[in-house]
Amino acid sequence: MQTMNETEAPKQPRATPIREARQRQLIESTIVAIGRYGYAKLTLNHVASLAGLSPGIVNFHFRSKEQLLAATLEYLVEEYEAFWTQALADAGDSVAQKVEAMIEADFHLQINSLEKVTVWYAFWAEAQANPTYRERISRQEARYFEDIRALFQRLIDEGGYAGVSADAVAYGISAMMDGFWFDQMIDPASFDREEAKRICRMFLSGLFPRHFAGVPQPDRGAAMEALRQLQNERNEALTALAQKERAVMDALARGESPKPNPIVAPTK
Repeated sequence: MQTMNETEAPKQPRATPIREARQRQLIESTIVAIGRYGYAKLTLNHVASLAGLSPGIVNFHFRSKEQLLAATLEYLVEEYEAFWTQALADAGDSVAQKVEAMIEADFHLQINSLEKVTVWYAFWAEAQANPTYRERISRQEARYFEDIRALFQRLIDEGGYAGVSADAVAYGISAMMDGFWFDQMIDPASFDREEAKRICRMFLSGLFPRHFAGVPQPDRGAAMEALRQLQNERNEALTALAQKERAVMDALARGESPKPNPIVAPTK
């Protein structure tokens, strides 16, 4: 008999509005709990307490902590994709306006709150050791990359920008926005959402001046160097997060109390 993988989100064949509302309540409480207690230390009791429910209700909807976490990741992915798709649809036919909508969507509080950014990074770190998470996140990122690559290819064709690679621009803007998400998580007090969006537009103005002429154009060499630094910071951040999560889980497996090991932001 085929059994469900413990890390897969549970499938409920007889979902009702009440059941779906309760599951969403538990998932949203899980997001809060991960931000408050961390991924490794999260318990179903934490979730139940934050939701104002009994642990038995949590177990009724999700048979294990692993299934609840998988459902939480799926919720975040679907929310991000739905928000992103609607933002592009609302932007109209202009490709430049769609790129503007892409930037606005990525920094919108509905998906870019400090709480959700923290949870996203927890799942990104865990994905290195969890094939189910890795596969789901990879699919989401591949779709996102293809969508923005297509937008930049349209800009290149429309503006006749010779020598500009849509793939390189898509990688670059993704790394830049990921870097700002990381900055927000590490130092939320100094994070400036509007400034982050302005810098993204400034980067694009150096590549597509006929579409982003209203933005002061930076030196292209300096912009590319800033991009390389952001890519390095992102890689270092993900590695540090993965090492911290693995150290905590190893300590718990040995029955030890994990030692505090704060993540230090890369030196700028």
